[in-house]
Amino acid sequence: MIALQEPGSVESRASVRFQRVGGMKTGKPRMKRGALKARIIGALRVAGARGMTIQELSGKLKVKPANLYVWFNGTGRKTKGVKKVGPAKYKLLPA
Repeated sequence: MIALQEPGSVESRASVRFQRVGGMKTGKPRMKRGALKARIIGALRVAGARGMTIQELSGKLKVKPANLYVWFNGTGRKTKGVKKVGPAKYKLLPA
Protein backbone atom coordinates (compact mmCIF):
# COMPACT_ATOMS: atom_id res chain seq x y z
CA MET A 1 0.00 0.00 0.00
CA ILE A 2 1.27 3.51 -0.85
CA ALA A 3 1.69 5.98 2.02
CA LEU A 4 0.11 9.34 1.17
CA GLN A 5 1.73 12.55 2.34
CA GLU A 6 -0.11 15.39 3.94
CA PRO A 7 -0.71 18.37 1.59
CA GLY A 8 1.48 20.84 3.54
CA SER A 9 4.38 18.54 4.37
CA VAL A 10 7.95 19.27 3.30
CA GLU A 11 8.16 16.08 1.23
CA SER A 12 5.14 17.05 -0.90
CA ARG A 13 6.56 20.43 -1.98
CA ALA A 14 8.47 20.60 -5.25
CA SER A 15 11.69 22.58 -5.41
CA VAL A 16 11.56 25.47 -7.87
CA ARG A 17 14.53 27.29 -9.39
CA PHE A 18 14.49 30.55 -11.32
CA GLN A 19 17.20 31.28 -13.83
CA ARG A 20 17.91 34.31 -15.96
CA VAL A 21 17.46 33.74 -19.64
CA GLY A 22 20.67 33.88 -21.67
CA GLY A 23 22.69 35.62 -18.95
CA MET A 24 20.70 38.86 -19.17
CA LYS A 25 21.81 41.52 -16.74
CA THR A 26 19.33 43.67 -14.92
CA GLY A 27 19.67 47.33 -13.99
CA LYS A 28 22.33 49.85 -14.90
CA PRO A 29 25.93 48.78 -15.45
CA ARG A 30 28.31 49.56 -12.61
CA MET A 31 30.99 52.22 -12.83
CA LYS A 32 34.61 51.20 -12.97
CA ARG A 33 36.76 51.60 -9.89
CA GLY A 34 37.61 55.29 -9.31
CA ALA A 35 35.16 56.58 -11.94
CA LEU A 36 32.92 58.34 -9.41
CA LYS A 37 35.92 60.08 -7.85
CA ALA A 38 37.08 61.34 -11.24
CA ARG A 39 33.61 62.63 -12.10
CA ILE A 40 33.21 64.40 -8.73
CA ILE A 41 36.66 66.01 -8.90
CA GLY A 42 35.96 67.15 -12.47
CA ALA A 43 32.63 68.73 -11.51
CA LEU A 44 34.15 70.49 -8.49
CA ARG A 45 37.01 71.78 -10.66
CA VAL A 46 34.50 73.30 -13.11
CA ALA A 47 32.49 74.82 -10.21
CA GLY A 48 35.57 76.73 -9.05
CA ALA A 49 35.77 78.65 -5.78
CA ARG A 50 32.03 78.68 -5.11
CA GLY A 51 31.86 74.86 -4.93
CA MET A 52 28.78 72.69 -5.32
CA THR A 53 26.15 71.15 -3.08
CA ILE A 54 25.34 67.45 -3.01
CA GLN A 55 22.02 68.14 -4.78
CA GLU A 56 23.74 70.08 -7.58
CA LEU A 57 26.32 67.32 -8.01
CA SER A 58 23.60 64.69 -8.00
CA GLY A 59 21.71 66.40 -10.80
CA LYS A 60 24.81 67.05 -12.87
CA LEU A 61 26.39 63.60 -12.49
CA LYS A 62 23.11 61.61 -12.52
CA VAL A 63 24.08 59.88 -9.25
CA LYS A 64 21.85 59.33 -6.23
CA PRO A 65 22.43 61.93 -3.48
CA ALA A 66 22.83 59.13 -0.90
CA ASN A 67 25.79 57.73 -2.87
CA LEU A 68 27.43 61.16 -2.86
CA TYR A 69 26.89 61.64 0.89
CA VAL A 70 28.57 58.28 1.51
CA TRP A 71 31.41 59.09 -0.89
CA PHE A 72 32.16 62.45 0.76
CA ASN A 73 31.93 60.94 4.24
CA GLY A 74 34.48 58.23 3.41
CA THR A 75 36.62 58.76 0.34
CA GLY A 76 36.08 62.52 0.17
CA ARG A 77 37.64 63.01 3.60
CA LYS A 78 40.81 61.25 2.49
CA THR A 79 41.05 63.01 -0.87
CA LYS A 80 43.48 65.92 -0.85
CA GLY A 81 42.03 69.16 -2.13
CA VAL A 82 38.36 68.43 -1.34
CA LYS A 83 37.09 70.74 1.38
CA LYS A 84 33.69 71.07 3.03
CA VAL A 85 32.63 74.74 2.94
CA GLY A 86 29.06 74.51 4.23
CA PRO A 87 26.21 72.13 4.92
CA ALA A 88 26.43 69.54 2.12
CA LYS A 89 28.62 71.91 0.09
CA TYR A 90 32.13 71.09 -1.11
CA LYS A 91 34.81 72.73 -3.20
CA LEU A 92 38.15 71.80 -4.66
CA LEU A 93 41.13 73.68 -3.28
CA PRO A 94 43.69 75.00 -5.79
CA ALA A 95 46.64 72.65 -6.21
